[in-house]
Amino acid sequence: MVSLKKSGKIKRGEKKVKAEDAEVSCSSNVIPGDAHKCLRYSLSSSFTCERHLFLKADASNESALLIGNVPSYLDLDVIKGFLSEFVTTPIDGVFPLRSNSTGNRFDVGQLTIRIVFSSRTGVEQALVNAETVGPFVAEKYGPFDDTTTIQAQMAAYQSRVVDANSLMQQVEEVMSVHDEEAAAANRAARKRRKVADEDGWITVTKGSRTSAPESKKMREDEPLNYQDAKRKHKKVDVAFYNFQIKESKMKHLNELRAKFEEDKKRVAMAKAARKFKPL
Repeated sequence: MVSLKKSGKIKRGEKKVKAEDAEVSCSSNVIPGDAHKCLRYSLSSSFTCERHLFLKADASNESALLIGNVPSYLDLDVIKGFLSEFVTTPIDGVFPLRSNSTGNRFDVGQLTIRIVFSSRTGVEQALVNAETVGPFVAEKYGPFDDTTTIQAQMAAYQSRVVDANSLMQQVEEVMSVHDEEAAAANRAARKRRKVADEDGWITVTKGSRTSAPESKKMREDEPLNYQDAKRKHKKVDVAFYNFQIKESKMKHLNELRAKFEEDKKRVAMAKAARKFKPL
């Protein structure tokens, strides 16, 4: 009898211990709403640097998970592949929320996305197991655009560097075109020196070596001809030289003096013809 009671007590004690262990295990799965977890991954076998995604429960939706620090060149199916490794709850959708780029563009910068599970269990599983798994390799779960990596940028820079021989050929082509245009401009300028303008003047410059022909001798088929050879110009009597200006001034002064003398005589005659009126 005693042995049976002792054995019964031992069994009851064992059951009690198991119940306490169950309570502890359940309480350990409870994740605070503001808890942040880190998920490790790398891009490929060539880019083995360890990277991190930051996980947090969405306060606005108990079945949603927020993931930050997602590169824009990483496909969203890759993120779903990461989660499918340690979360058994189905995923209903993946939605990008915001970006740290200018203008909130989703094709550049780092993104924050929302993962919506079919139930709250998916969020709990993701937060509990995120830091105990990985690192995952992104190229195993889907394609990604690696144009933002340093190797891709170096390759793009090297492709823009022009070979010395091809560069010299391009320079020679450009200079040959420039020389042809300059020669054509010089020929046009030489022809223009022999052509009178609309007023009949011909500009003589320091580089002019040929005598300017008369406008009457110009042919009608002469290129850059701005006037008709038979056009008559009105003669404008304008003093051009200094002595002409001086002569015109003296002539005007003499005319004023003669006019003054005439006015003086007319006034004297008017005074003499005036009748005497004492009162």
